[in-house]
Amino acid sequence: MTRSRQTADWGSRAGLAKIVPSSVAVGSGTGSASALGTVTFSGASSVSLNGVFSATYDNYRILYNVTTTNATDTLSLRMRASGTDNSGATNYRTSRIVITDVSTTSRQSTNLQQLIVNSNTHCAGLVDVFNPFPNNQTYTIAHSISGFGASEYITSGMRMVDNNSFDGFTIICAASMSGTVTVFGYTQ
Repeated sequence: MTRSRQTADWGSRAGLAKIVPSSVAVGSGTGSASALGTVTFSGASSVSLNGVFSATYDNYRILYNVTTTNATDTLSLRMRASGTDNSGATNYRTSRIVITDVSTTSRQSTNLQQLIVNSNTHCAGLVDVFNPFPNNQTYTIAHSISGFGASEYITSGMRMVDNNSFDGFTIICAASMSGTVTVFGYTQ
């Protein structure tokens, strides 16, 4: 098989497919999904995307680009099923590495996964989600960065221990946020 033929075959089987949420809920402010799946929100304390995880794909990628109202805002992620956040205090096993200029810290959290600690009013990142839909353990790996002033970079990971089936997620802000979030399914 020629190299160009291999590339064509891989391209037809692998990649990212954009997903349109079945619904969007915000804790305050406004939020909606475009026909192509990009969710735009404004003045929100949280933004929840429902109906994005299904049996169609095993793994997903979430991309977000957020501005916040407070430079010390924390962004966090919670898994969601049937329109309700999973906020059980013992369901999340998380760890993070925070790099701010030249210092690093690590921490474990129990009821959510931290995406960014000090937003500096603007942050962006990605979250890879593994096996959220089957009644199986769900794993995530997140990479986030904030800017404008002292930059902060966080790598965090999470394992759900309750083996629930999740069809969505919520991004939570300590104050309010505006921005976009998009979900893709990894095709195989």
